[in-house]
Amino acid sequence: MRLSGTSGLVLTAVMTLSSAGASAGFVESLFSDTSEGWKVQTRTLAGAVAGNYPVTWLAAGGDPDGFIRMTDPDAFYSFFHAPLSFTGDLSSCAGGALSFSIRTNVDSLAEGRWVVLESGGIRLTALAADPMVDQWTQSVIPLVAGHWHVGFGADGPLASQELIESVLGNVTALLIGAEYGSAIGAETVGLDSVMITPAPGALALLLLAAGAGGRRRRAGYAHHA
Repeated sequence: MRLSGTSGLVLTAVMTLSSAGASAGFVESLFSDTSEGWKVQTRTLAGAVAGNYPVTWLAAGGDPDGFIRMTDPDAFYSFFHAPLSFTGDLSSCAGGALSFSIRTNVDSLAEGRWVVLESGGIRLTALAADPMVDQWTQSVIPLVAGHWHVGFGADGPLASQELIESVLGNVTALLIGAEYGSAIGAETVGLDSVMITPAPGALALLLLAAGAGGRRRRAGYAHHA
């Protein structure tokens, strides 16, 4: 992940704090060697699955090094769909954070910022940071009340901490938005450094994001909107 020139120190600090506090809950995809089971999944406006497509893995150019990439494949809402390692009982990460880096060549649709956690028929949606075009942008989304909306889309009521913890206790899908363009093939979007971090490591991420100051809109803390 890249907030500044100290990405290696950031990752080391987060992993150290996470292992000290709740190592069983720490989940990551750094894409160093493979796509790690991620795919592109498109959804209808109601949240139903419309299609599944492969991602492209690249060995260099990410944030840092390897990353995955997709080009909008159809007329529905595109997401990066996480593998099984990001599902199941993640209750130890309640109070922690989800973080990742996105790079897109266009930014014309707000729906690209949707991040969705699913637990059976329950869906929670948060907003990622507003991306800077053609640059890696990091988002840090706290897994606490005030940041997640009930339903598919960010216009539902805010979820309670109790509901967030219930969903984290049995995650069936994690979707990271990639629908930044308004036409098929319009956007090419990269994803890197995906982590779900328990509270000790999340604190380090949030403090570093807060330290970005005026760059906060472009990298770091994803504000509730």
